[in-house]
Amino acid sequence: MRAGDELYVDRQQPSAAAALSAREPLRVTNPPVPPGAAPPAAAKQAAAVIQPQPTSQPSELAAASTPRARLPVSADARPGDQLSRMLERADAARRAGDLSQARELLQQVIRVAPRGQYAAIAGLTLGRMLMLTQPAGAAQALRAALTAAPPADLREDMMVRLVEAEARAGQPERARNAAAAYRQAFPHGIRRAEVARWVESP
Repeated sequence: MRAGDELYVDRQQPSAAAALSAREPLRVTNPPVPPGAAPPAAAKQAAAVIQPQPTSQPSELAAASTPRARLPVSADARPGDQLSRMLERADAARRAGDLSQARELLQQVIRVAPRGQYAAIAGLTLGRMLMLTQPAGAAQALRAALTAAPPADLREDMMVRLVEAEARAGQPERARNAAAAYRQAFPHGIRRAEVARWVESP
């Protein structure tokens, strides 16, 4: 463009902002050129159509608005957590009066982890639960719990209850053997009198 040349916007065209928003091309025109004269190079460049550029592709917008999928997280990440929850469910079923469900859950704990504190707690709970209605089943559960390497604070209670279960089940010989095992394991046990009553009772 030479000095003195002027560009002007055709008044019949919309404003630049309106043209962009309506996605219409904005054309810039030059003043009239005398007949036989070549138009200036700058005027040819100014006549180019100005197109607005989209800020992002539709696929990109869709991807940004789509929530990311979450990987599934196992609720039973550790075996101990699973066994603890099973014991809690068994206790809730027992308190609700659903002894069948409680028994099934306790037996499942023993099957999954036959040794250790969880099996010992499950066996002791099962023995106490069956003591009055199924003393033979209670004795079986207590014997299994004693082989599960129970903690020391549970072992004495298990051995005393085993004596009781055998006596209630009509097994005096087994009751005496269980009582002898208790006295050997706990020579100064605080529940010796209780054990003696079950063995001496007719």
